[in-house]
Amino acid sequence: MNDAIERPSARVLIIDGDDRLLLLHAMNSGSTSASDFWFTPGGALEAGETYEDAARRELWEELGVTDFELGPWVWSRDTTFPWDGQLFHALERYFVVRVERLDDMEPGIASDVELEAIRNLRWWSAAEMANATGEVLFPPGLAQYYSRLLAGLPEWPINLPAH
Repeated sequence: MNDAIERPSARVLIIDGDDRLLLLHAMNSGSTSASDFWFTPGGALEAGETYEDAARRELWEELGVTDFELGPWVWSRDTTFPWDGQLFHALERYFVVRVERLDDMEPGIASDVELEAIRNLRWWSAAEMANATGEVLFPPGLAQYYSRLLAGLPEWPINLPAH
């Protein structure tokens, strides 16, 4: 991982009143693997920022929302991935945000950088994620881990595999 850029990151699991998870759709032109994929909102920490502060800022940048309560840190993941022709080593923490509907949050992509990468957003049920054979979802195993999260097991945070 010597060639990889260190990128501690905060990610957010936005869950609506019907237990659906909000995922963003992006394209990664610099990847040799999945270039079209769905992922949770979030991103890299800025200098001096905590994971919690980064989660709040990223929700503003990616969805234009500020009126929410940041819930618990439930997952961690240590992974390396290519993006836009560079290799990154990410230490990720995933936080929960519960909302009744995204409409309650008045979403809209606020950052020009995000507008370039994010193509769409969609609410996904655990069953839809489990049956999304033609789609790439990140992190890998998302449907399984999300179902476990909804069931309330086990104690949090848990470490997700890197794959």
